[in-house]
Amino acid sequence: MRSPDLLRAKLNLKVEVPLHVSGLWFPVTKCSLINSGSLGAGVNLEIKLIAQPLYGDRQTIILNDKEFFTEHYGYILRNTGSRPVGVYAETPMRPGAGFAVSSAASIATAIILQIISGIRKTIEKMLWPAHEAEIMMSTGLGDVLAEYSGGAEIRVRPGAPGIGLVEHIPFDSSYRIVVADLGLSLGTPKMLSEITEKEYGYARSLYSSLLKEPSIEDLFSYSNMFTRKIFDYSVVDDILSPVRRLVQGYYLKKSALVILVDKRDVETVAEHLFSKGLKPVITKISMEGVRVVYSREPPEKRESIDKRENS
Repeated sequence: MRSPDLLRAKLNLKVEVPLHVSGLWFPVTKCSLINSGSLGAGVNLEIKLIAQPLYGDRQTIILNDKEFFTEHYGYILRNTGSRPVGVYAETPMRPGAGFAVSSAASIATAIILQIISGIRKTIEKMLWPAHEAEIMMSTGLGDVLAEYSGGAEIRVRPGAPGIGLVEHIPFDSSYRIVVADLGLSLGTPKMLSEITEKEYGYARSLYSSLLKEPSIEDLFSYSNMFTRKIFDYSVVDDILSPVRRLVQGYYLKKSALVILVDKRDVETVAEHLFSKGLKPVITKISMEGVRVVYSREPPEKRESIDKRENS
């Protein structure tokens, strides 16, 4: 029988986190995890991870009906003193592709566990264990700070939310983002381990240039220049060649292709990608950051999982 506390906690809590694609980054290691992270830049998308508490015996993260990020969940649980409530999350982008899904799941988990447990903290402090987990697992150095902040951002001070600092880059409201998953497989820990100090030195120089005169166009340009040192652009350049004149900028992060397009041309670019066998998604840059919602709608997905667990 479920405890009265957990039954009362069924307040239909929902956490929405924008997915984030870094294009420029280099690690910064400090004396503590919450002060460590990365400096760099990237964009947050209106494509989101949406998560809710999962009441029952599944004390883990269920993402798109599969168990993921068990080490992240365990770290966050241990370091928040929370009740072991499960988390159910959905997002249209797969983990490991470059869209910072693990960071989004860590953010949602940290918030859900602490709110359900009645822990009173600011959202910023709730996210410290999420940031630490991402660094511990080498799955994201600055994504928690970026996703919390929203927008097209430059990380100007490393660390967890409330410690790290971002500056937002303004952009024209007519811009749209087209993203596509190229279907490649490259885990973040492996990717980070293969980047050389020389390549990070190049990232630092581009980062300094972006800070002097920040613009969305330069963010994409510098991100393209840096990530060409790390990823193979031959397929991407070939795919985009016929529509290159319509593209304001693009870069690749692992398997995530991010394209900046004027709204007048976005359908043409998306249709071209589709003709090449990709599954493009048209979206915008999200300025909202993390959003916590208390809804009166019935938790249908959670209830259906509860029934499967208890059957």
